[in-house]
Amino acid sequence: MIICKRLYFVIYVLYYGKYFRSYIFTVILSSLKSPSLAESFNLVRNHSTRAAKDVLSLPNWVIFNYLIGNSDAHGKNLSLLLLEKGPVLATVYDLLSTRVYAHYGLAAKMAMKIGGENNPQAVQKKHWQQFAEDVGIKPHLVLTRVAALARKIEVVRLQLFQDAFAPYRCDALYRLMGLVSEQTETTLKRIL
Repeated sequence: MIICKRLYFVIYVLYYGKYFRSYIFTVILSSLKSPSLAESFNLVRNHSTRAAKDVLSLPNWVIFNYLIGNSDAHGKNLSLLLLEKGPVLATVYDLLSTRVYAHYGLAAKMAMKIGGENNPQAVQKKHWQQFAEDVGIKPHLVLTRVAALARKIEVVRLQLFQDAFAPYRCDALYRLMGLVSEQTETTLKRIL
C-alpha cells in the first residue's frame, strides 16, 4: 500500500517469480472524495515510468470530457497499467456525454473542477489558465490544446449524421450534436 498526501490508494500487483505481468493498477480511494485534477496529475507525475508523456496527455482527457459534456469524468476513470518496465497511464475510457441526459436528472456540474469551477457553463479562459497552473503545465499550452481540440471536435461531430451513422439518427444524437456544437463554439469565443 502506498499512501500519498490526501489521496490513499492501494496498488495490487501480482508477482510471478522475478517478473511483473501486465495488470491494471487498481486505484481504490479510502474516502468518497475523488481526487482533484491536481492530485491525479501528481499521481501520474510521481508514479508513471513515462511521466512526461503521460502528464502531457492528461490535459487532452480533461479538455475532451469538458467539450463533449461528460460531467462524470472523475479521478477513478484514470488508471495506471503495470508493464514490465513499470507503471504507465492506461488508455482512457468511460468517455461519454452525460449532459445529453440532463433531462433525466443527471448532474450537470462536473465531477472535477477546472480552475476551481465545476459549472461547465461558467468555465472561462481564466479557469483554463488556473487549471494549467494547478497541474503544473504552461497556460499557453493548455489554451492552445483547448482551441485545437474544440476545432477538431466541431469538424468530426458533423460526421455523426453521415455515412455509417446516418441510420442511427435519434433524439439523443441530435441533443449530442447541439450540446457539442454549443460547447465548442462557446469555449472558442471565451478563450480566443
